[in-house]
Amino acid sequence: MSAPPEPPRELSSSWSSRIVRSLRTIHRPVDARLLALFRMLFGAVMFYETRYYIQVGVPGVGLTAPKVLFKYDGLEWLHPLTEAGMTNLLDVMGLLALAIMVGLFHRVATALFTLGFAFIFFQDKALYNNHLYLFVLLGGMLSCMAASRVWSVDRALPWNRGLPTTVPLWMPLLLRVQLFIVYFYGGIAKLNGDWLIHHQPMRAALENWTRGTDWHGFMTAAPTVMFFTYGGLLFDLVIGFLLWFPRTRLLGVLGMLFFNVTNHLMFDDIGVFPF
Repeated sequence: MSAPPEPPRELSSSWSSRIVRSLRTIHRPVDARLLALFRMLFGAVMFYETRYYIQVGVPGVGLTAPKVLFKYDGLEWLHPLTEAGMTNLLDVMGLLALAIMVGLFHRVATALFTLGFAFIFFQDKALYNNHLYLFVLLGGMLSCMAASRVWSVDRALPWNRGLPTTVPLWMPLLLRVQLFIVYFYGGIAKLNGDWLIHHQPMRAALENWTRGTDWHGFMTAAPTVMFFTYGGLLFDLVIGFLLWFPRTRLLGVLGMLFFNVTNHLMFDDIGVFPF
C-alpha cells in the first residue's frame, strides 16, 4: 500500500503559522487588575456562601439528617462528616474565602476551598444548582491562575515584589469563555415545550412573586408572561456576545443588571446566583 500523499507544504506552513500566532496572542501580557478584581469578588461571594450554608442548616438538615442522599454515579463512596464536622469545614472554608479575597497564598487557598466546596456539592444531587457547579469550575480555574499579582497580600511578600503586574491573556479569557458557555447553554436548555409553549416555570414564578399585590393582574397577564419568558431565552442566547465585544458591552452590562436584579426579586431560592 502506498503512503498517503503529504499535504502541500504551503498549507502545512499556513496552519503552523496560525497556531503560533494564536499561542502568542493568548500569552500576550495584559493588565492584572481585572483578574485580581475577579479574585476579590469571588472570595467575597464564597465567604457569604459559607455563612449562608450554615445559616440555612446545610450541615444538619441538608446532609446529615436525611436518611437517604441521592449520590452521583461513581461517587457513592463519598459521605458527609458529622453535623459538627461539616460546620467546622464550612468555617475553615470561610477563612479560605477571606484569604482568596485578600490574596493571601491565593492559589493554595483557592485550591483547598474548591476541594471543600466540591466535597459538599457532590454529596447529594438534591443540593444541585447550576451556579454551585459553576463555582466549582471557577474555583478550579482560579487556583491555576496568577490572580494575586496586584491588590493582594501575596504581592507584598518579599519574593513576589519583582513579579510583573501583568498576566497572560488566556487567564481572564478562560473565565470569560466559561461564563459565555453558562449563559448560552442556559438559552439552549430553554428550547423545550414547557418554556416555549406553556411558559413554565416563568408563569408560576410571576404568580408567586406578585400574589397579593396590586400589580398581580398585570404581571400575570399573557403579554407580560411572554415578555419575561421569551426575553429570558433571548437574553441567555445573546448576552455572551453582547459582553464579548467592546461596542456592545455597555448594552450587555445594562441587560445583566436588569436580568439579575429581576432574578433576585423574583426567586428566593437561588442564593447568590444573581450577583
